[in-house]
Amino acid sequence: MAENIIEDFKDFADPGTYRKIINNINEALEKEFLELASEADDLFGTKEEEEPPDAALSKEEH
Repeated sequence: MAENIIEDFKDFADPGTYRKIINNINEALEKEFLELASEADDLFGTKEEEEPPDAALSKEEH
C-alpha cells in the first residue's frame, strides 16, 4: 500500500511540478471568475465605469 501512495505522489517530488499544478489551478480559477463576473455584469448591469484619476482625488479631498 505504501508503494502505491509513493507512486501516486511521485510527481510532487519533481522540481517545479507542484508549482506548475498550483499555477494551472490559479489560472483556471481566475478564468472562471472573470467569466462569471462578465456574466453578472451582463445580467445585472453591475459593471463599474472607470472614473478619471482627477475625479477620484476630488472625492477624497471633500
